[in-house]
Amino acid sequence: MQYISYDSRTRDSILGVLFLLLFTILTSGRVAHAQIIEPLGSMEFTGETKVGDVKVPVSVQYDSANETYRITGSGNNMWLNEDDFFYVWRKAKGDLKVETDVKWIGKGKIDDRKAAWVIRAGLAKDDPYIDAVDHGRGLICLQYRLVKGGTTHEVRSPVWAPARMILERTGNQFTMWVVKDGIRYTVGTVSIDLPEEVYAGLGVCSHDSTISETAIFSNLKFQETGVVPMDKRVIESTLETVEIDSGIRTTVYKAKEHFEAPNWSRDGKLLYYNMNGKIYTIPVAGGTPKLLNTA
Repeated sequence: MQYISYDSRTRDSILGVLFLLLFTILTSGRVAHAQIIEPLGSMEFTGETKVGDVKVPVSVQYDSANETYRITGSGNNMWLNEDDFFYVWRKAKGDLKVETDVKWIGKGKIDDRKAAWVIRAGLAKDDPYIDAVDHGRGLICLQYRLVKGGTTHEVRSPVWAPARMILERTGNQFTMWVVKDGIRYTVGTVSIDLPEEVYAGLGVCSHDSTISETAIFSNLKFQETGVVPMDKRVIESTLETVEIDSGIRTTVYKAKEHFEAPNWSRDGKLLYYNMNGKIYTIPVAGGTPKLLNTA
């Protein structure tokens, strides 16, 4: 859940966004059948698939010296109700965290060509999915489809490429961050009911089915935690402020407790939040929360 509030007199920042994460275990689901073109042997990934309608030649090359993947892909788009792209993947189960840097080869024909870390329920072109995607023109987004055959939604990053993309799954919650010039920005958190076992990998789409585009993925990280039982999960709440112009988010307070409904004080010096039916205050710069006397 995500709560956003702000004082109309405060122009330079949004009131801290409170991310309240209540993690649940997802049930296993069936994955759609698709033809695997070729296994990737001893590489990090185990299969590659032309998802949807991909007509021109595609390829993947692994550079063991630099630990990079050079992927040439095609396809009309990864958007709306279906996707067409080249996908290099492996199976993953439960919680996971993936990271990558992306570099495009050449100027490209279409500005919206896409290179992404993609997590999918299956390999059919209309399956539910979520990805951290770098567009050729520099736009970075969190994109996702909630249900099979549904439309694609997106949350845009406050900064543009080049930037490191990070996507993490915890239960049915997915959070994306980007790191640029040493600063970490939160893109967003969404809930998607994906099965416990998913496909996770790298995708490239040329945004034009008659051509191909090539991207290099570097500094890849893949961390698979596995399925965590509900009684072992931890509720953690984080209170943040977000600068409108820069998109920089600053953590004010974090605790392994359920708190919610933040708001500004009238003078803009304090933040209020609710926990266990009581109201607490904390300085905008951070510090120790204090119980507000409402008697």
